[in-house]
Amino acid sequence: MHAQFQEATKRSGVAGKARDAVPRFVVQAALQNGQRWGRLSAGFAGGRALGQVWRGADDFQAAMCGAVGGGVCSATSIKGIPSSVATFVVFSYFVEKVTAGSKDTAQQQKGAARPANRQRSSRPAVDAAPTPGQRLDRLLGIAS
Repeated sequence: MHAQFQEATKRSGVAGKARDAVPRFVVQAALQNGQRWGRLSAGFAGGRALGQVWRGADDFQAAMCGAVGGGVCSATSIKGIPSSVATFVVFSYFVEKVTAGSKDTAQQQKGAARPANRQRSSRPAVDAAPTPGQRLDRLLGIAS
């Protein structure tokens, strides 16, 4: 990390006593960048989680809620929220549409791999794992 500060100081073109203050500005810029990425991640994850609670499944609408949350949280100002949300929603829309075919294929392959004559029990098999959008409490038979 010390080498990065030295490199930043060399490239800054700052001379004299101001040169000692440059690492502080570098750290501040790094913290601001980290905070922005943190807000973006929290917006996506929180929005998608709210969408899952609202819809009861991890589906396209939950992904769009995540995109809206990410767009709102990543905006640098209140005036920038609409364009940020629009950008994130459009990008997420295309990502979801492109990956929808691969998700459907994976679900079909997973369903074909299970034997058809296996009897259902009240408890899941040891190898059973929740699929995206499947609630764990329902899988374990805890909720009605």
